[in-house]
Amino acid sequence: MELPKNSFSVHSCFRDGAQPAWIEVEVHARVQIPGLQILGLPAPEIRESKERILAAFPASGFEFPRKKVTINLAPSSVPKWGTSHDLSIAIRILTLVESVRPGPPVLASGELGLDGGIKSTGSPALLMELLLSHSHPGGYRLVLAEDDHREFLNLLRWRRLKDLPLPENVTVFRISHFSKIRQVLSEGEGPSHLIESGPTFPRVPAHPSLLPPGPRLARILTLSSIGRHHTLLLGPKGVGKSESLPWFKELAGDPAPDDSWTRILHQESRSEVPDPGIPVRRVHSQVRPQHLLGSFGPKGYRAGELALAHGGLLFADEFMEWSRDSKEVLREPIETRSFRLTRVQGTVEVPCDLQLIATGNLCPCGGIPAELIRLVPGARGTCRCPREVAKNYLARLSGPILDRIDLPVLIREEAGEKTTGQRMREEVHRGRTFALKCFGTLPSRLGPADLEIEFERPELALLFKTSPSSLRFRHKTLRVAKSIQALEQTPRLEAHQLMEALSMRDLESHLGPG
Repeated sequence: MELPKNSFSVHSCFRDGAQPAWIEVEVHARVQIPGLQILGLPAPEIRESKERILAAFPASGFEFPRKKVTINLAPSSVPKWGTSHDLSIAIRILTLVESVRPGPPVLASGELGLDGGIKSTGSPALLMELLLSHSHPGGYRLVLAEDDHREFLNLLRWRRLKDLPLPENVTVFRISHFSKIRQVLSEGEGPSHLIESGPTFPRVPAHPSLLPPGPRLARILTLSSIGRHHTLLLGPKGVGKSESLPWFKELAGDPAPDDSWTRILHQESRSEVPDPGIPVRRVHSQVRPQHLLGSFGPKGYRAGELALAHGGLLFADEFMEWSRDSKEVLREPIETRSFRLTRVQGTVEVPCDLQLIATGNLCPCGGIPAELIRLVPGARGTCRCPREVAKNYLARLSGPILDRIDLPVLIREEAGEKTTGQRMREEVHRGRTFALKCFGTLPSRLGPADLEIEFERPELALLFKTSPSSLRFRHKTLRVAKSIQALEQTPRLEAHQLMEALSMRDLESHLGPG
């Protein structure tokens, strides 16, 4: 929407799909029985704002116009919802009875109390995204409740720290009561020291005691973290599958600032506290597809677990116990790092650049099926279930899902010297630095063209003769091999690195249908 350049205007904001959009608050008064009517497809909570405004005016020392007042929320063809429009509607009505200095447009967000108090609506990130995408020659006057004002400035500080663009020529006002709105409309001046200090966000406490992993598990953790590979950890009960999950968070790199900002917008859609740190979403086995994808209706897109894990980790506990529909929903997101959600209201494109870390047992009893004993030397706790039960359990993973997981590995008990966390952190940092310098991206992001070049080498192509010949199998094996190359920092991919990547897939032939 184009904003007027030289006239006073009042605006609000709403969520159109996953993006913010302008609302222009228009007003008209005529000599008739006094009253207030709101047009523009308002939801019930907006229609109820009439009573809140009628009560807040006298409580704030203002006289409501003795006319029939009509408010239109433009564009009128789009449904509006939420209580954040109370303040903008009240300001627009006030201009009928108070003198207003022409100036920059007012963008207001707040819920009115019956006593005139202004309550926060939890949408500072949405408002900032709106201001970042629009400019106005005279700038804007942004009016927020106290909590939203504090969070808005906190996000400004964080964006400045990360060298992200900042809204231009915006004066931010904090208002706790509607009676103080005169300073916004007449003075037009706000504080100039908005972003001098640093941001403050809730800190997640560090994991108190990470168990040092054995050499094989440490190798898997390191390679998976270097390349950000989707990983499936399967094994008998009690071998430390769940205990390895905190290590993935410990070894994960900081998310890109743009990814963090996108996730902050998603967190706000769920009324969660904004956190730009490494996102870790732990999902249990009872999850349903709608919980993963989120919802998209008249109130815009409400993020699911996939969107909230953008730039970070999605821990899928007891993955074998997930419903088939929930597992299959992951196909598109973990391959393309985004998905499209189509509903009656339209289609929204949702980014979800995440690393999937899944865990599970090999059998309902938690033991080791007889056909897998050879993969676990010296293993104890052989499965006593009927062979068909164990086979059907392993078949719960479909071929298409397995094709999209780079590292389906078997975890077992390990004896001997444990690997220190400091060593793993150094190896991951060194491997990522090498990959970004030599490959231009992380190994899991390498495209088919980059990988097929390696397959053209006869000595490497020969190693695939006894392995499945599908393109996906070949490409994901080569991606893991490139992570090994980054860890060992060799100028080209070596045969022994590809052999190690192939050896990590011994379990795959026993998984999936058939």
